[in-house]
Amino acid sequence: MQRQLADKNRKLATFRLGEDLFGLVPAAYPPFEETRAKIELANSLYALYTDVVSSVQQYKTMPLPAVGARIDEVRAEVLAFRTKLGGLPQELRAFSAAEQAGQMIKEVLELLPLLGLLTHRAMRARHWQQVQVVLQTVLETDAAGFCAATLLAAGLRGGGAALHVHAPS
Repeated sequence: MQRQLADKNRKLATFRLGEDLFGLVPAAYPPFEETRAKIELANSLYALYTDVVSSVQQYKTMPLPAVGARIDEVRAEVLAFRTKLGGLPQELRAFSAAEQAGQMIKEVLELLPLLGLLTHRAMRARHWQQVQVVLQTVLETDAAGFCAATLLAAGLRGGGAALHVHAPS
């Protein structure tokens, strides 16, 4: 679709050059302009959606200590995504891609405070044991692949409120 739009834009530019060359009054092409505007809006939604999906996937697969070190940066980036999503026209926010991106953003923003607590320098083995009890699973916190996705797979979202009770202060 992008290639077709680029081809149409090139043809329009050629037509405009011809009109200028021969001193003709520039013709209006309302259907084309309307279609181009809609495609550009859809592209902006698609770009935002792919950025959100790739960033969230990156956050989930990042080692947990790295997330803790970058938590403010991650929060700022996710808030920027939320602002961009809110700035989209209403007709685009009705698309499932916008709704899915909004849900991913909401989930990350809900998870960040817990990740901040779990990556706090005061976390000790006994705290992780309590987290394992709340999540009813065994976590290999020393493993190289220990990341947010591991915690999500263990059900962190469901046990989040209980974790606040056991989190270090």
